[in-house]
Amino acid sequence: MKRFKMAPEIHYENGAVNHLYNIDFSHAFVVTDHIMEQLGLTDKVIKILDDKNVPFERFSEVEPNPSVKTITRALEIFLESDADILIAIGGGSVIDAAKAIIFFLQKVIK
Repeated sequence: MKRFKMAPEIHYENGAVNHLYNIDFSHAFVVTDHIMEQLGLTDKVIKILDDKNVPFERFSEVEPNPSVKTITRALEIFLESDADILIAIGGGSVIDAAKAIIFFLQKVIK
């Protein structure tokens, strides 16, 4: 069974995305919403993943006040992937979704 570090680190300062260059991971799961995608705010993360030659899955279906259905779907996709890092890009709803995914991962991955 895959190992996944459960303790989240939240970086929100200017240039926070650059922390990804210093983290060792082999496959990423990016959680965001359609607005972040439309504004191009996920582009910097995707560029870093490309620079590091790291494959990734992208889940951009997070809605305001994410539903159980959304969290369940994201969790299913995460579990099907080989991701060993979850990267959340967005505001409160995206962060809430990421925290919910991590909570349920703790129940599934030991």
